Amino acid sequence: MRRRKSIANKADNASLLEIAPDGTLQFLWEDAFAPMLELGESTLCRASHVEPQGTEWVADLSPVGGPRLGAFPLRNDALSAERDWLQHYGFGRRVSSPSQNDTT
Repeated sequence: MRRRKSIANKADNASLLEIAPDGTLQFLWEDAFAPMLELGESTLCRASHVEPQGTEWVADLSPVGGPRLGAFPLRNDALSAERDWLQHYGFGRRVSSPSQNDTT
């Protein structure tokens, strides 16, 4: 069973950090977490891609089995949707998700 712990970052937004029973850490990358890479063996994996589509932006969560979110008028909107989805449905592993075209 995984235990979840929220850690506040400098912008006072919650960051999700998962600690497995074996001590393995999983988290959405924040530069503030960079020192953790020196604590032991580390592997970085891409969970998604935020890319332009015409004049709008989409968040493609297919690397973790997620949907394609958007299109959004601003890149920051796509980044926010990406982060929200990853925090809600999981990250760093393939997950079950709602419809592949979900925009919420």
